[in-house]
Amino acid sequence: MPYSLTCRRAWPALGALLTLAGCAAVGPDYVPPVLSKTEVPGQWTSPVDAAATTKSAESATSPAPWWGELSDPALDRLVGAALVTSPTLEAALARLAQARASTSQAAAAGSPALAAGANSQRSATDSAGTTEQDSWLSTNASWEIDLFGSVRRGKEGARAREAAQRASLADARVSLAADVTDAYLSHRACQSHLALSEQDVVSRQATEKLTAASVEVGFTAPYQGVRSKASVAEARTRLAATRAQCDRLENLLTRLTGVDRPMLITILADKPTGLDRLPEPKHFSVAIPRAALMQRPDVRAAERKVAAASADIGLAEADRYPRLALNGSLGYAVDRTSGSGSLSFGTWSFGPSLSLPILDGGRRKAAVELARSRYDEALADFKAKARAAIQEIEDALSRYAAAHERAETARVSASQYQRFFDAVELRYREGASNLLELEDARRAMLDAQQTLLGVRQERLQAWVALNRATGGAAQYEEALPIQDSSPTASAGSSPLPAQAASATPLKTGVATEFPVH
Repeated sequence: MPYSLTCRRAWPALGALLTLAGCAAVGPDYVPPVLSKTEVPGQWTSPVDAAATTKSAESATSPAPWWGELSDPALDRLVGAALVTSPTLEAALARLAQARASTSQAAAAGSPALAAGANSQRSATDSAGTTEQDSWLSTNASWEIDLFGSVRRGKEGARAREAAQRASLADARVSLAADVTDAYLSHRACQSHLALSEQDVVSRQATEKLTAASVEVGFTAPYQGVRSKASVAEARTRLAATRAQCDRLENLLTRLTGVDRPMLITILADKPTGLDRLPEPKHFSVAIPRAALMQRPDVRAAERKVAAASADIGLAEADRYPRLALNGSLGYAVDRTSGSGSLSFGTWSFGPSLSLPILDGGRRKAAVELARSRYDEALADFKAKARAAIQEIEDALSRYAAAHERAETARVSASQYQRFFDAVELRYREGASNLLELEDARRAMLDAQQTLLGVRQERLQAWVALNRATGGAAQYEEALPIQDSSPTASAGSSPLPAQAASATPLKTGVATEFPVH
């Protein structure tokens, strides 16, 4: 059990202990984790306009909203509403406020504490009615001297956890903006699909009427009429399914943005028709900065949790060493007795208090081992987050490259089918083609436009996914203390796993720059 010693005049010993307070804190000094070359790719498998993206990423002074590339006021309005009213962000802000309060508490732990108290009591002392009134006023002060860095490690851990919550808030913002953008683009694509489906129904109905007339006069077999009716029913089924999908997307946007349904309908109503409903970004190339991994909020949050776990090791280690506190008190009391005047006196005390942990059954040692194991867990979680981030960026790049290539071929196909339909329509007007040929050409043209619309939507979704995967427009209140340094450990501790100090840039225009060994 701890042994307490109170001393009033041992000033030389107190001076020596105060000198110790300036020594380095026990426990490991934090070094940012480093990924190996096997964990970080030397080059992205699907580079996208390397020179342009690298230049634009490095020249940017502050992250700009990537959805602004679409120049769509309705989208800007919906994303802005979501960022203001989202319960997810409110919860993240509340967690950040809690972390800031914990940081303030940790900072206050190293400051002197002062408390005051007062009391007054009146009582009767005998049957004659003699009364006594006791009053007192006291103040108590205490200040723990941070001999072995317990307070400092507590501050380090609290600041790291606050930074992790700040990064988590940024991650929630990035995800929310991407979800709203994806839902909005899907809704606009759905409206275009709906318009094309309505044209398809009209075309099939015209074919059905023509076929029915041909069957009636005996020019066409009856089964062809049955087939035409089935074709119309199939088109109407697709139309109903598309309309229901558009309604579900509106419900999704209402949930994400908090905008009520009537207002949402008003916002979504102001848009072009046909394929022009889908906006195009000013630049399809996405700027992937050299620090792409650490730009991702989830990876940054995981790294800050490693820093907090490292500080916890020092905090547990410091608990195994003596604690020194300066305590003082000042009191003033008044004793009044009826008929006999009053008597007053004051008391004071001041001196250091030293607590020495001697026997605890191994509890403090086990606490250090527990802190180290939690550090190992946080480090493993960071590596897992980094690997997942690399995979997501690679997948997004591959998906984007494939969608970009398909979009060009789909545009050629739609253009050629449009030319084919225009030619057949001209022949029909001149009497060289019949209505069946015209409607077949129309459906082929509509199918090609549906395909082009789907590919354009897929490319936009891949563009959104790539911005999400690279942590696009992540906002941080301050830069994290990420630096390269050699691991050091103070007395009474063992260093964390050895890590290289050099930072080697990866050789690719759109890849990240990350320390490797």
